[in-house]
Amino acid sequence: MKPRERGIYLKGIFIVLAMFVTIEVVLLWFRNLQLSIPPAIHPMDMNGTLKNISQLRNILIKGSLKNELPIKGIAKYPEKTYHIPPTIHMVWVWSEIPQKYIQNLLSMYEMNPHFSFYLWLDQ
Repeated sequence: MKPRERGIYLKGIFIVLAMFVTIEVVLLWFRNLQLSIPPAIHPMDMNGTLKNISQLRNILIKGSLKNELPIKGIAKYPEKTYHIPPTIHMVWVWSEIPQKYIQNLLSMYEMNPHFSFYLWLDQ
């Protein structure tokens, strides 16, 4: 490639890259402009409930999730703790467990003596 052709080629690449950067800047500017415009109609009705999914989307895009979501319709459950038994289930679906994995299984068992340990095999 001749020096003149190379210069034209590089100039073309530079112009294409400049166009992409300009488009990105314009899109970011437009997106920030949209985010700064408050919605004309509040997305909730008078009862504090959402009317549809697009209104939830507007709330999330607006960025004030904490103050905008309705809390009247959220069910309140009494505090209750559940006993979840400490159990480890491990599954091996191939023919034979390699020795290095057997060592891992034994280490897991030794490090967690208060857990019930179940090894499920494919056989």
